[in-house]
Amino acid sequence: MSDGREAYWDIPNWRIMNNAELKNYIETKYRASGIKRKGGKGGAIVIRTTISTLDMYTYLKGRFGNPNGMLTAVASDDSDNLFHWDYVLKAGSYDLTIIGANREVHVWTQVDLKDAEWWSFIKGIRNDFSRTSAEKGAATKELEKWRMFTNKYALVADQAEKSYTAIKHEMGRFAEVKPSSKDNKIKERERMSKRAHKLFGACLELRLLTPVMAESFINMLILYTCKDEVRSDKSQYDAFVRSNIDLKIIDMFYKCKWFAKAPKSTDAEFKAFMSVWNKRNDTLHGNVDPERDAFEVVYFDGKRPLHVEAGDPIASFYATLEKTNNPVGAVTDYETVHEFTSYLLDCLHPRIRDEVFSLMQENTPGWRADTKRFGRLFPDHIATAYWRIRYDDELADQELLETN
Repeated sequence: MSDGREAYWDIPNWRIMNNAELKNYIETKYRASGIKRKGGKGGAIVIRTTISTLDMYTYLKGRFGNPNGMLTAVASDDSDNLFHWDYVLKAGSYDLTIIGANREVHVWTQVDLKDAEWWSFIKGIRNDFSRTSAEKGAATKELEKWRMFTNKYALVADQAEKSYTAIKHEMGRFAEVKPSSKDNKIKERERMSKRAHKLFGACLELRLLTPVMAESFINMLILYTCKDEVRSDKSQYDAFVRSNIDLKIIDMFYKCKWFAKAPKSTDAEFKAFMSVWNKRNDTLHGNVDPERDAFEVVYFDGKRPLHVEAGDPIASFYATLEKTNNPVGAVTDYETVHEFTSYLLDCLHPRIRDEVFSLMQENTPGWRADTKRFGRLFPDHIATAYWRIRYDDELADQELLETN
């Protein structure tokens, strides 16, 4: 004799709970100390591959209206939630709870379903999409569509900061090797070798990243603040973003929104930045001038080297590395660029400055094309949990999903 569980995959006959049923459900399922499942042999599954949260949400909203569950009521009014919405339904005489997490859909039933029955449940919902396509489509049209993209400035700045921190940690630790004992000399040289390995790679990386970080900041600032009439004119926009860096910075006052004052090439921060910028080609393209880049003079009598500077050979080797990599210069250039980015932000109206600064730090901001808006869509952390229940991609007989 059937216990009525087939109502769970009789999808068209589901209904939303009425007020009395919902009140009883909440009193039964939830306690003051938090969420608690009622005792018994209920079933649960996490759907993460077969139905997206978008499809499930628009399907349910198209059929039943706004979410009616307790988790919806207690969710914070932002995207920083473990669960964002839930529907509490009736499938025949049974309760059915469908919950939306970030990329997963959680389903609670009052009876424990077998794998084949879960496939019937999932297939039934997917098949019902076509029957309710008009309602589902209407629910989709009500949504805001955001395109997520990569903020290259934030990615470059994060890596540059790591190199900067590594250099600062090792700066000031260089000293000539003058130990009196052999053992101490060996230990000191080992220490210097480890320091060089950490420091000089970070110097090269920071020198390469600093101008890239600067230009990507300027380009992201233009992206966020560019006037609509400039952005909509492709030829004008392309000419703007591809212009020489100094002209581009000056033009931001005229072609971008929210600038309270114009950046001026005579300002100290602007001049210091251009000094760093003008060195970028030599670093990025590996340009070498033996006169300019010479770090030592050595004479030869035939093949006999005669050094002008005396010293320990190993210590002299590391001293040469110190000169050529110039950690102080790498750090100074990096700090100069940061001072310039702060200078540009200070040119904005105070009311918009914090919002733009927040967007500049976001690794994956969003773009809403219909309103031409940028936004920070998610918090810096990811809210998730791994439950000790079944997942749809772990069910047996996966081929049942494709059968009629």
